[in-house]
Amino acid sequence: MISDNKTITLAQFNEVLNNLSNSTKYYATPLYIGWYTGARISEVLNLTWDDIDFENHKIHITGDLKTKASNRIILVSDNLIRILKKVKENSKSKYVCTKDGFNQINISYFKSNLHHLMSNLDFKFTFHKLRHTHATLFLFILIFVQGLL
Repeated sequence: MISDNKTITLAQFNEVLNNLSNSTKYYATPLYIGWYTGARISEVLNLTWDDIDFENHKIHITGDLKTKASNRIILVSDNLIRILKKVKENSKSKYVCTKDGFNQINISYFKSNLHHLMSNLDFKFTFHKLRHTHATLFLFILIFVQGLL
């Protein structure tokens, strides 16, 4: 039976990554960014290298006008910084998420292909679930820390 939860587990996220074929390995970059930041797919695919502050572990999110809070700075982990540094080594583009190191990934193409690629999983996966998962984990940590005070 396919689960329709709004969040996914770390094990399920790893299944998503393992489900990528060699020709779609470039999907890993936006997926990692979504997992670690909770950013919307449009925000992730529009990131440029100028938005990444490697030294201070920050990503500046811009461009999505859904809410006033859409322009924001997100602190990110060493893991994501390490992943992004490897991606940048092979990039010739101003964009972080590219198909081949040159061309920005098109959002419509990404969404339709992601849906097709993930159709064989035993759970329903959408990019937006990364946003829900990130928010849920953030609230859990906040509640846990408040309980310690």
